[in-house]
Amino acid sequence: MLKVERLSKSFGGLAAVRDLSFRAGEGRIVSIIGPNGAGKTTVFNLLTGIYAPDQGKIELDGRDITGLKPTEMVGVGICRTFQNIRLFKQMTVMQNVLVGYQSKIRYGLLDAVFSTPRKRREDARAIECADRALEECGLLEYRDARADALPYGKQRKLEIARAIVSRPRLLFLDEPAAGLNIQETTELSQFVVQLSRTGIDIVLIEHDMRMVMKISDYIYVLNHGELIAEGKPAEVQRNEEVIQAYIGRKGGVHHALEGRGR
Repeated sequence: MLKVERLSKSFGGLAAVRDLSFRAGEGRIVSIIGPNGAGKTTVFNLLTGIYAPDQGKIELDGRDITGLKPTEMVGVGICRTFQNIRLFKQMTVMQNVLVGYQSKIRYGLLDAVFSTPRKRREDARAIECADRALEECGLLEYRDARADALPYGKQRKLEIARAIVSRPRLLFLDEPAAGLNIQETTELSQFVVQLSRTGIDIVLIEHDMRMVMKISDYIYVLNHGELIAEGKPAEVQRNEEVIQAYIGRKGGVHHALEGRGR
């Protein structure tokens, strides 16, 4: 269980996030939605250690993790992807995924210099885990290709593979469907649901309302850095404040709910 209480962050006197409280985990896919500038990515940056909050508390299973650095967040089981793809483009697909496994490596400099049995065991384990992550993401056949040789949609999946190779407890996905076509988005939606069933809890930022309404168990809606609504998809799509602030025409909300269900 991730528990956030009264989280706030300002930049130059402008409040990006204000008095935000919410919960995630427990086997659910939780989505955070809102118009551009609502503070969604700032929330992710706070929860993954990129920003330190001005006030508030972040707890994971009762442990206070407020203010931990990004590498420390990975250590407690929190990983993320980014809105803009951040791959090592000239490295291979396998090498990119192995970067995500570094937090699990348990050998030192001398082990590396002398190629000790412990190093060989750890390296073999890293490759095994990387292959599993690539297979889950449908990328195993591309393991030796350069990352920048992959189509855009597969680069998106490679970012997810790099994040899940360490088997995090919570995975934060920042607009994973950005730039994808309808078919790719449908496949990604199915993959995210499958991933949540493996024991990785998902927190999602996404502008594709059809995807959000179809796969989310619970939704939080932000506007100008404040929480304006929360609930199950069917509840959120009927909320008049949400309709006015973000989604727009009420008919469009109901259209987004067509075919909902996991």
